[in-house]
Amino acid sequence: MRLTRKIIALRRAARARRRPLGRTRRDVGSAGYSLPELILAVALGAIAIAIAVPAINSKPLNLPADIQDLSQNMQLTHEWAIDRTVHYRLRAFSSAPYQYAIEQGQLVGVTWTNWTARRTVALRSNVAFSAGTLGLIAEFDERGGLVTLPAPTFTLQDTVRGCPSKCWTKTVTVNANGMVDTP
Repeated sequence: MRLTRKIIALRRAARARRRPLGRTRRDVGSAGYSLPELILAVALGAIAIAIAVPAINSKPLNLPADIQDLSQNMQLTHEWAIDRTVHYRLRAFSSAPYQYAIEQGQLVGVTWTNWTARRTVALRSNVAFSAGTLGLIAEFDERGGLVTLPAPTFTLQDTVRGCPSKCWTKTVTVNANGMVDTP
């Protein structure tokens, strides 16, 4: 009897040594997540964020401000022509850095020539005129009417995303009456 008690005690001790500390098979699903599950969840979240960030940041930053500036300067050119009874024009010129100028004309004989720049504005970084806009002119007479026909449309584009396939573009149009169609 003593021998059997010793054998039973030895068997119990051996079983206790084989059993892992902490969680056992019975309570695997009952208390939280394992380390590999947490690592997998964090890795999937990081991949999702890496994919989403470019889509979120693709909005143009400088384009709205430049289109507003161009529109207001176009209206200013129109108002100066009326107030000062002189021809004024807004001319898009140069390549990087892209610029436009408000110019005042001088009447020589029957034609307006000798254009003098009264204000020159450079576009912000990552904003450019489209190819069709470079050299475009919107000229206003002393009554504010548009002299250049057909009515010009100035197009600005955000160059961050790789033009021309994925450009954000905005336009400012001057109608035949000399009024600026704001975006």
